[in-house]
Amino acid sequence: MKNTKVVDFILLSAVAVSSILFFEGCGSMGGGTPPPPATTGALSLSIGFGAGSSGGSACTGGGTVTISGPAANQSQNYGFSGFSASTSPACSTGATFGNLKPGTWTIKAGAATCQASVVAGQFASVTLRTDTGTCQ
Repeated sequence: MKNTKVVDFILLSAVAVSSILFFEGCGSMGGGTPPPPATTGALSLSIGFGAGSSGGSACTGGGTVTISGPAANQSQNYGFSGFSASTSPACSTGATFGNLKPGTWTIKAGAATCQASVVAGQFASVTLRTDTGTCQ
């Protein structure tokens, strides 16, 4: 009988200690050192051309979009394929530039030259019309 009580006491003590360690560990989960703040941002570009039409016309073509700013210039080729939309721009595509130093960046595509402010940890969005040279 005494051995049963000793075994029960040992088991109960082990469960109690395990519970304390488990809950102490849970309290620190997700803690620790927070990640460092972002030091770069990104540009999300919508590149388009053409007046809106009834739709269904072929969109073909392409070009190069170049950005220049606080760091080295970067370029990406873009292409249009598919069918036009009834709203302007009738044909559009996108490009994204990531890991950019914060500051003012100049974007050139077709007849459009725009500027955008890149902020660390955020996306700057710009819409360019390569045919009319307009930016939003």
